[in-house]
Formats: sequence, C-alpha cells, structure tokens
Amino acid sequence: MKTLKNFCLLLFFLILGNSLLRAQPNNINPQITTPYEQVSTATAESSDSSIALLKTLLSILTCELIALSADEHSKMILNEQYSGYNLLKNFADNYGSLLITTLCHELGHALAAKVINGDPIDIHVGSNTNSGKPMLSIGGISVDGFDPRKGYSCHTAPQDNPAQLNATLDQLVQGARDFPANKSSQENRTANIQELVNQLRRSPAFQDLKKNIVQVNPKKQAVVLLAGGIGGIIGRFATKAISHLLTHRDQIGRLSFKKSFSRAAAHALKPDHIYMNQLMNMFVPFHVEGGKSDATKLWEECVGINSELIQAVQNIAPGIEMGTELYLAHAQAINPDADSRTKALIALLNYLSGGLIHVHV
Repeated sequence: MKTLKNFCLLLFFLILGNSLLRAQPNNINPQITTPYEQVSTATAESSDSSIALLKTLLSILTCELIALSADEHSKMILNEQYSGYNLLKNFADNYGSLLITTLCHELGHALAAKVINGDPIDIHVGSNTNSGKPMLSIGGISVDGFDPRKGYSCHTAPQDNPAQLNATLDQLVQGARDFPANKSSQENRTANIQELVNQLRRSPAFQDLKKNIVQVNPKKQAVVLLAGGIGGIIGRFATKAISHLLTHRDQIGRLSFKKSFSRAAAHALKPDHIYMNQLMNMFVPFHVEGGKSDATKLWEECVGINSELIQAVQNIAPGIEMGTELYLAHAQAINPDADSRTKALIALLNYLSGGLIHVHV
C-alpha cells in the first residue's frame, strides 16, 4: 500500500501545481464574459488546494483501512494494481481517457451550437476558468491547464424572437386599466398611457432595444446542453473499443472483423466511472468551480425548476456520485470472496481520486 499512498501525495501536488499555475489575479469567469454567453463544464471536481489536501489525507487513510481489513485474495489483486508500473499505467490510462472524453464532451456542445446558431468552435480543456493566455492553442481548441476533467466551450444561447418588451408594455397598459380611480380619470389615464406605448413601439430606440434582448429557446438550449454528455459518451465508447481492438489485435486475424468489433463493442459498453460522470453531468445538478454544470443549466433554463430544489440536489450530489462508485465497485469486482466492506472502501478510494486512478478487487 506504500506505493499507492505515495501516489496519492503525488496527485495532490499535481493538482496543487495545476491550481497555482493557472491562478491569475484577473481570471475571467467565462460564464459572464458577455450577458448571453453559455459556458459548458465537464466536471464537478474542485481544484482548491485545501480540498485536494483533504482528499489526499482521506485517500491515505482509506488505503490503511483496506490494508487492515481486506482478505488475502483482495490484497493480492490490489497489490498488482498498486505496483509502480501498473499504478502509473492506471493513472496514464485514466488521464488520457478523461482528456479525450472531456474534449469530445466540449466538442459535442460546440458542434450542436454551430449547427443551431452558426457559432464558431471555441473549446477549452484543462481548466474551468479563462486566464486569457492558453498554454496551447490549435484552431478552435485551447489547452488552459493540466486537469483532464475540466473544460468549457463558448457559444451563444439558442434564441427566439424577443417578445419581452411587448409583453411588458401590454402589462403596463393593463395595470393602468386596473388602477383604482374614478371612471373618467381612469379612461383618460389609460388612453394617455396607450398612446405613449404606441409611440414608443414605433420609435427607432425601441427597435434597437428589441434587438439586444434575447430569449433562450429552451428546446434548442436543451439540445446544446445534452449534446455535451452525448459527445463524451461517444468519445468514451470509441476510446474503449479502439483500445480493446489494439490490445487483442493478435485475435483479429483468427476472427472475422464483425466478431472482433462485436467483442470490442461489448467491452466498450460496460459501465465505468467515466460513463457515470457524463450521465451525472447531463442530468444531476452539482456544484462546479466558477460556474454551473450542464444539468444545473438544463434544470434552470429548459425545465424551469426552482433554485431551491436545484440547491437541494446539488447538496446531495456527492452522495449520488459515491453511490455510483459503490455500484461500480460491486459490478467490476473480480474476486468473489471480497466482502462488502472492502468494496465500499474501494469505492471511497476511487471517489476521492476523482477518476485519476480507478481500482477494483
């Protein structure tokens, strides 16, 4: 277990270094760059150093508990995964898979926005905040940090033709009619306000103001928001299928392409923590550093759910995520003798690692 504990400390310093490197006094929250810019995020993990340190300490404590309570068969399986090379390979596989999935997630948002709005593709990975100075930029894709779980895409919200001003003016006229007063003065007041409203509607200033007021089209916005998770799931499926084909390339010559692909697809469809993360991002609101998750915006802007209920779900979202890890710890178990306590500790360890390492018994 010593190797894993050292690795947990290494993860902490990597997370802390990434946070310090990208910390700038004038960081721009991409969600408020313009009034109507929509920013899509792909993770619920915070890069705050104090949280990273707490998770690291809890990870080390969990390793100790696993070492004390796991059966010998489980320890043997875990030690194979914890050995230096295998642990680094586990980290590299998860890091690469998360980075590709995040990129595909943001590409899903960007392509949907391009089809609906004609927006240019502007994708950022590695960070949730825009420092204005990407580490690397190729075309419409920028690398802003080292965290493969974070990213956002910039695009305008799908809009309908605005009707807010007309509706407000109609309410104003109705309010004048309903205002308590004697009949003659009420009729005069209503007539005067109606004439004022008619003049305002015909004025160039009013027409210019209408152009600057937008209404989000909830159906189109839902398509853009859900496209991210769909893109991430497709990216994860493709990564797993290709990896399986490359790992078993010696069998391709002995099997038909159809059978090889079917086996690769069956392997790729098995649930894992990256699939679960994408599904949660689509449908379960949770707190996101510097902005809102896709599901939070979906609930607010497209479904119209009140903020109190969203806040309540956000507060229990970590428990839901832990529940998914507990499910995976049982679903991916290869040791029939592993008890529920060991699987629960494995689930906790995987949760604390934030997907950067993922082990099973």
